[in-house]
Amino acid sequence: MTYSFQRIIRAFRFSFLLILIHFTAYSQSVPTAQSLPYSMDFSSTLHSDSVYPAGWQGFTIGSSSPSTFSTNVPLTYSTLVPSSNSATNFGAIHNFKNKIGFQSSDTTDQTIVLALNTSGVNNLQLNFEIMTIGNPFDSLLNTRIQQVELQYAIGSVLGTWVTLTNNLNGIYQNNEVNQTNGTTSGQNLQNISLTLPSSCNNQTIVFIRWVQRNFSGSGAYPSFAIDNIGICPTINTP
Repeated sequence: MTYSFQRIIRAFRFSFLLILIHFTAYSQSVPTAQSLPYSMDFSSTLHSDSVYPAGWQGFTIGSSSPSTFSTNVPLTYSTLVPSSNSATNFGAIHNFKNKIGFQSSDTTDQTIVLALNTSGVNNLQLNFEIMTIGNPFDSLLNTRIQQVELQYAIGSVLGTWVTLTNNLNGIYQNNEVNQTNGTTSGQNLQNISLTLPSSCNNQTIVFIRWVQRNFSGSGAYPSFAIDNIGICPTINTP
């Protein structure tokens, strides 16, 4: 065996090992698909918990907050930061007490993902509450407005992520009311109701995720939270 061929074999083995590590990490962190109908109000999640509820997982999808809604596949999974509040100011997936949220920054783009099993059902109606927890807007140094959108992928978190709505400005954005006082209560709470596309019908696993983007301004970043998620399907009949 020539020296060059030995180098090729070693390089192949190294590449294979990296791929194996990559997919092993995902297999350990990809959430288990939840059956329908589904509801979640996070009431059983203690504020001090750092473990995601079944079916949920946070991911990092970029090295900075983007100006457009990113469709990147996850780069790595994100731990759930316990005991967060409106004064918490760093990019992560946050436990905001009876609600889970996400915050991006100049160095990370975060998303929260829910996995669903839609086998045998169609016409999926998704309802949830979305709100702002930390809002550093002060009209001076901190003038950042962030927008939120919903996306879905079929079969794998490493698959193609598709933006759900055709709204240029997404489904939600923070307002200009400062809230950094350490509360876990949401402001600018809105109820969102959407119908998932037919491609999500009758699938072994469907992932939906909440993503954000920079819209305007600069300075510190707001944090968002979701709560009272409900998904009601129509059951297929033979």
